[in-house]
Parts: sequence; structure tokens; C-alpha cells
Amino acid sequence: MTARLLRDSFGEWLHKYEWDWFITLTFRNKQSLETAKHSFIRFIRGLKSDGNYFMVIEDGHTKHNVHIHALLGNMGNISMQQILLDWKNKNGIAQVGKYDEQLGARYYITKCINNDKIDWDIEIKENKLRKEPEKDPFSDVLEDL
Repeated sequence: MTARLLRDSFGEWLHKYEWDWFITLTFRNKQSLETAKHSFIRFIRGLKSDGNYFMVIEDGHTKHNVHIHALLGNMGNISMQQILLDWKNKNGIAQVGKYDEQLGARYYITKCINNDKIDWDIEIKENKLRKEPEKDPFSDVLEDL
């Protein structure tokens, strides 16, 4: 199984969900993957939203610190400003953009999904699907195993 096939399968699978925001989160201080994951989950819970998320934590490349890429969906009244301020007040810098399915964020976020220096997590409420896929995007991956 190639990294590209895995990334593409994840990207297609993520497409069936509604996403509002594509975010990148960094930390003021050095973090382990585990600590970064706990910080992200606390941050999401603090937003008090019943939304979905898919996040990938990447270990810092060269001099960069651990950072998180995430898709947030069904966030209700949660604004870009609230995301920016909540993250900044507790953790570091946030970059937030309105999710546009044509720009490829669902593929970008999974670019390192098979790397051993990442962690990822997902929380999806099944009643919040965009649509059911016509084909299971992982079927090609499973055939290669």
C-alpha cells in the first residue's frame, strides 16, 4: 500500500462529512504528540460545540515545533474569531480558514498519515454526514493488503 493511496483514500472518506473550518494550530512551547493531543481535545471541548473533527498532529520538522492540522465541522455558531482567540489564549498561534472542498485540505491534512511521527484522532457524529459515498474509498487499499 502506498502512502499516496492511503492519503487519497482518507481524503475521499473525509469528503462525506460537512466541514466548516480548516485550521492549523501551533504551540508556544515544545510539546510531545501526546500532550498536543490532550491540548487539542481540551480546546475542542472548551468550544462547547457538538461538532465533528479530524485532526493530525505532526512532529516538528527541523526547528519547527509540533503542530496540528484539523478539519472542524458542524460547529454551529463557533466563529473564526472564537477559534483564534481560544487557541491563542491557552496554547499558541492558530490559522483558521473557511473550509472549501475544492482546495484539497482533506488531502493535505492526511499527507503524513502513514508516518510514525504523527498522531491523529477523529470524532464524528454519525448523524452529521454530508452524504454516503457511492463506493467505499478504502476498498482499493484493502485489496492491496
